[in-house]
Amino acid sequence: LEHLDFSHAAIEYYYNVAKNRTKPELLPDALEAIERITRSHPFDEDLVLKDLLYDTPFGFIRPDLRDFVEYYQGLMDYRNGFIRWGEKHFSRLKEGSYYEYKARYVRAVYELVRYNLDGALKIFKGILDSDISQIEQADVINNTRQSMARILFEQKKFTEAYQMYESIDSPIEKQASVFMEEAWTMYYQKDYQRAMGLLYALEAPAFFRYFNPEKYLVKSLIYKNLCHYNVAKDAVEEFRQHYGDAVAAIYDRVDLDKNDILMDAALQDSTLERMSRFSRLLDTEMGHLEDFGAAWEENGLLAHLQRIYDLKLKYINRKLKNRLDETLRRVAERLLDFEEQMNLLEYEIGLAIYKRIKGAPTSKEEKRQSIPSAGPMVYYEFDGEFWNDELHDFRFFIEDRCFGEERWE
Repeated sequence: LEHLDFSHAAIEYYYNVAKNRTKPELLPDALEAIERITRSHPFDEDLVLKDLLYDTPFGFIRPDLRDFVEYYQGLMDYRNGFIRWGEKHFSRLKEGSYYEYKARYVRAVYELVRYNLDGALKIFKGILDSDISQIEQADVINNTRQSMARILFEQKKFTEAYQMYESIDSPIEKQASVFMEEAWTMYYQKDYQRAMGLLYALEAPAFFRYFNPEKYLVKSLIYKNLCHYNVAKDAVEEFRQHYGDAVAAIYDRVDLDKNDILMDAALQDSTLERMSRFSRLLDTEMGHLEDFGAAWEENGLLAHLQRIYDLKLKYINRKLKNRLDETLRRVAERLLDFEEQMNLLEYEIGLAIYKRIKGAPTSKEEKRQSIPSAGPMVYYEFDGEFWNDELHDFRFFIEDRCFGEERWE
């Protein structure tokens, strides 16, 4: 079944072999197959992690499989709040192994939850300074870099945070949150040209569905800080144009899942994303069962597998619905919070305009910047075309119009 790309049916079979152990000699092969599938395919986490690995004493098994079992048992203990028990499992992992690095990351995240930033930073640095595989564990490395950058940002070490963000090398379509956080970092460093470049990079088609109301907030703040008041107000209006229907749906108390923007935002939840990928895998594999109808129908295997997939699809879709309802409520609350911030910012922009108009006249003139005709820097007018390999290098030419005594920031 595994070789025919029916990964879930294979997992169900391997689960029964490992759980019931009617033939103990098959246990290592079953666990090895489960470990192989879980590293490459979406899988039923309740079945594998909760019902099998967390709830089964395996006795003596070979070292590589022991790491697999100990890691997930420790992870489940951490999730359930049994930290001491989780540490016992993690302490048995082979140092420098695939799962030992994942366990280090879990420890660091736990320190973040406790708001022990220095403790978390120390663990994260240990991961990056080790001999961790750059290919096999790219996800751990990039998650570690982003977590470190966030800590450095919280500690107001903006230059170090920016350098850490720049070292992330995950696929560009997975870097939307990196670009947004990097833009905030540049904003606090007052490097507005770089910050605006990152914000415009987020307009690329690769990030079309990314729920990102705060980019309008940062854009408006930058324009306001540079006294471009009209375009600062335009950024507020852009927010309303993009998210106005979603905000109206929330206020009108209509079903949140009927709004495409709110649905796209909810589906970016990591747990919901994993469940959605597993649901799609089940649906795809169930559809492929018909390809083997002639061979499997007479002996009853086709009907048996169809029943397994049908029951699992119904189960995972119920879980998806419950998680989706909960996530949609959180997204709606977050969007209303941004709407409130944008309304407040619009009021502050109006005050700034009023102060500028009513301020004392000044004889000083604005120093206008012009694009040089020659020199080491080359400027291009943006034509709306995005190339993924250029997104990290965007700079936005914008002049500071807060001059003389009229600087009110």
